[in-house]
Amino acid sequence: MLAFVRDKNIEMHVLRNKQDFGYLPDKSAVYISCPAGQDMPPARAVIHLAGAIRQAYQQVSGELPAPNISAGKERFAKQLVDKKRDYTMYQAVVVYEIVKRTGLLEIIDEFEHMGYRTLYEAYALDMAEASEKKE
Repeated sequence: MLAFVRDKNIEMHVLRNKQDFGYLPDKSAVYISCPAGQDMPPARAVIHLAGAIRQAYQQVSGELPAPNISAGKERFAKQLVDKKRDYTMYQAVVVYEIVKRTGLLEIIDEFEHMGYRTLYEAYALDMAEASEKKE
């Protein structure tokens, strides 16, 4: 993903507001943010940055472009859910890889604070089962 960011010259920004993260296609920029006057734990910032980069990839690659309300409410809702599912799963993959490579367990705690512990555990279990099948 970092090669994608580099190749597409996507800028990264840290903002002070209530939105956690996102992608601004007109500016080719991803951002992470936290409420003014509060610090964001570094592990959470990494998770949010991974989600923002994945959103940028969704848009630029054309795989999951921004939903269009003119396509109808049902299609719009489905597109929103598909995008969120994709970038949240990508965040789980990033958390898993960081834990696997560095042993940084606090990133799992942050993912849990975000409400996604079971997603991480399901992915980790899938990876363990896949590893067992290879042996």
